Amino acid sequence: MKKFDLKKIKECWIQNKNLLKNFLVFDSFGNVSQRLDENHFTIKPSGVNLNKISYLDFPIININNGFVVNNKLKPSTDTPTHRAIYNKYRNIGGIAHTHSIYATAWSQSGKTVPILGTTHADYWEKNIPITENLKKNEIIKNYE
Repeated sequence: MKKFDLKKIKECWIQNKNLLKNFLVFDSFGNVSQRLDENHFTIKPSGVNLNKISYLDFPIININNGFVVNNKLKPSTDTPTHRAIYNKYRNIGGIAHTHSIYATAWSQSGKTVPILGTTHADYWEKNIPITENLKKNEIIKNYE
């Protein structure tokens, strides 16, 4: 089996714990994933207590075909979404999926995220778009 950068996997585990520590998620919702190389990423396992597992338990996913390279624990149910993003945007190194009260409320409003300062404008020229509401048949199907 291919060897992966354990520092990157450990960093993913730490950043998942930081989401919880900083009240950006609750229970086992939300996650961070980390690109490991051109063709692989790791993601928080589904429904786990991060204080009871090791970063070595994190599943590694093949970006191209979605196969789990190692399957110590089941990957997050958000894995297909992360995979689609990594496939489309080859320069993305990591993804944070939060369930904070404010971010969740804002995203459900359907409004764009406005540019509120120069730091934001340094990285994005326009308001950040929010995805359109899903249609009923998209919810029923695999919407990724």
